[in-house]
Amino acid sequence: MMGFIHAVYPAAEFAQRAQAFAAKLAALPAETIAVAKLSLRAAMYTDRASARDFDRLANTLLVSPREHSERMQAFAERSGKRKIPPGDNPTA
Repeated sequence: MMGFIHAVYPAAEFAQRAQAFAAKLAALPAETIAVAKLSLRAAMYTDRASARDFDRLANTLLVSPREHSERMQAFAERSGKRKIPPGDNPTA
């Protein structure tokens, strides 16, 4: 069995932080969460290389070129960088 610790918070902040984290997860597309769960379950019952390959495939299928391009552009704008020219973006 695998276990994960995402973060550790003081007891006084725990409920608020856990609710915020749960809200963030709930806002994700259902298909994304379902594939993430499948990846975790597959990783429990297979070797590392196969689990890594499954995870890569799953992530590739979930991120469309358009979505990737939009996220890259949003990141560039948040970080104060110039607009990414279409020729510089391999997914455009």
